[in-house]
Amino acid sequence: MENLNGLNLQTREGCKRWLAILIAIVLVLSCIAQLLSSDNNRIKVENVTFDVRGAEINGDLYYPAGATDEDKYPAVILAPGAGVVKENLRGLAEELAHRSYVVLNVNPYGNGLSETPVYNENDMGPDQFNIFGTPLGVLDAIDFVRTMEFVDHTRIGLSGHSQGSRRTGYAALMDCGYYTFNDVLLILLHDTFGLEISEADISGDADAIAAERLTPEFLAVYQQLKEKYAEDYECMARSLCLLGSTAQYCNPVQTVDVAGHEVTRTCKINMAIINGTYDFSYVGFNNGADTKAAWYIPETEDIVDEGYYALDDLTGTSKLIGQFRKDTILNNEELAKAIADRSLRIVMQSPVTHSAEFFTRKTFAKVVDYFNQTLNQNADSGPTPDSGITFHWRELMNLLATFAMLGMLIPLISLFLLDKRYAGIRGEATTDDKSDKPWVIWLVTLLSIGAGFLALYLASGGKKIFNFSANLTYPLMLTCWTTVHLTIWLAVLALVPMAVYVVCTAKYKHFLTFLKNQFTIGVKNILRSILVGVAFVGVAYLLLEIIEYLFQQDFRWFMTAYTMLKANHWWYVLTYGILLLPFFLIISLGVNYVSDRTLKGRKPWLDLLITILVNSVGLWLCWLLSTVFLHTGVTKGYAFCNFILTYGALLTVPINVFILRASYQKTRTIWTGAVICSLMVAWLLVSTSGMNGMYIPQSWYSIFLGR
Repeated sequence: MENLNGLNLQTREGCKRWLAILIAIVLVLSCIAQLLSSDNNRIKVENVTFDVRGAEINGDLYYPAGATDEDKYPAVILAPGAGVVKENLRGLAEELAHRSYVVLNVNPYGNGLSETPVYNENDMGPDQFNIFGTPLGVLDAIDFVRTMEFVDHTRIGLSGHSQGSRRTGYAALMDCGYYTFNDVLLILLHDTFGLEISEADISGDADAIAAERLTPEFLAVYQQLKEKYAEDYECMARSLCLLGSTAQYCNPVQTVDVAGHEVTRTCKINMAIINGTYDFSYVGFNNGADTKAAWYIPETEDIVDEGYYALDDLTGTSKLIGQFRKDTILNNEELAKAIADRSLRIVMQSPVTHSAEFFTRKTFAKVVDYFNQTLNQNADSGPTPDSGITFHWRELMNLLATFAMLGMLIPLISLFLLDKRYAGIRGEATTDDKSDKPWVIWLVTLLSIGAGFLALYLASGGKKIFNFSANLTYPLMLTCWTTVHLTIWLAVLALVPMAVYVVCTAKYKHFLTFLKNQFTIGVKNILRSILVGVAFVGVAYLLLEIIEYLFQQDFRWFMTAYTMLKANHWWYVLTYGILLLPFFLIISLGVNYVSDRTLKGRKPWLDLLITILVNSVGLWLCWLLSTVFLHTGVTKGYAFCNFILTYGALLTVPINVFILRASYQKTRTIWTGAVICSLMVAWLLVSTSGMNGMYIPQSWYSIFLGR
């Protein structure tokens, strides 16, 4: 990047050209990503906001371009899990939308750009707030979808991952309840027309009872009411697909009152549960005793994986009526009837871990095929091949755009350094021409690799040096603290290679000089270094605004993402950034001192590449070892390293090392890189980690700043 025909970073013109090129790359890649998202402009995507109880719900709405009120498309509402936001299910939303589903990918209350109401759907207020016992906006989302004229209100589905499965399951329970339509009619006959319903009548046909016992005048009224009730009943959510779930709200049977008699009923919605083969916290549900009891299956029998079951509440029995992808509503009348009766159940496995369930092609293909049958959409299209799931290409475009955005760091810092007012932020290089013994370099390199390995292992295992808990200053879900703990472990362990190098080479004075140089630039220049870091984050967010406005894209790669924030969310970015800053200063100190000493004489680009690899490969090895353990069956019931919360580290750590080293190469100080990393990680956490772990009231500044 230094000298390429007018792209010299030693000149203002060269820096500006580099910035222009990188911005153009971001725009082109985001444009391609939008074409992929919209299926070459066949799908319209809108960011929507609706308010039903004094707090905004934010979501992305996907629907076929050119849809009118004459059209009637099936709809699916998606809800993300705990500690993530709607963008984590963006791939699934796109796959369903490309197959002519209307999709509302929603941020639950308190997540992302959604606010927190005082009371949610089940009247849970601030004193009773509990994210595990509320739909948290999903039920309101169903009602919102029912206002759309181009949606077929009799074909509404729900899907959620992990905590999102609890929310969608709870919403399904509140929306559908436990009563069969015959139960509804028996209650109507009992409560409205005063008929005595015997215990034997409960298993009888309500229409036959009405015809036998009502006068012609009352029978006519009954038929009118039945039509109204039937319309409402058919408009209840019809299909539910839960990912990484025990379906604890909507799966168990319940005792309810029907016309004065207690009966056992199941939730009246067709239900699929897809759990990961290596999701050890949930996979036991697939053949557990509670599941069998809820599905009327004898304990001595195993539930058939991918088998269609039809439940019969009247007899307390179930029947295996077909096999997923082999049987369809077109060739299996029992399957079609079970779906119509809202009594279908199926459980499936996907060969992934918990966190991988919401971004794997195998899982998405199963979700698509399940909804194709239960919502009667593309029912004759045949099984969806894994290769037919293509959202990864859009993710790749977003990733490359992210790399281009991060690459702007080098010309931007160079541009600042060419300003006389900022020239002082560049520190002095510590020189030492004496070569170190090869064994010292190899030892320090291996220790750096081991530091990354151990840091991820400890953080994933819940080991921590400091205890943190959510509060109004740090309101993010518990998942964000794993990233904070990982950063702390990386900081502590980064000191080890540095200390070993100093001891082995006895370069104590040299190290003290290096440390001193970080402060001899003076307070004003340290503040200017911080300002440069803030400027980079500001430019990155401005570019995000542009690609969001033009192409509805962001900077992301699955669990690593930098997305749009509400204005008041920048307060959280600041608070988390300040919390992280001391640890990134330590990491930068260790990484840059070791790289300076072990990579002397290397070209800057090669120095940068090696530094990234050495400080990242340990985490990748930890992931690889865990993957090998899982897929070879070396461990039973657990992984070598729990990756539920740390898949994102596989990319964020290399990104942070790039920022720390590239900034240091330009400034010879640790300040700018540490500030950028702190703010970028804080921005990432607010972008990807839910804030509904606690009740967060609207404040004067959130109202004042608005969006």
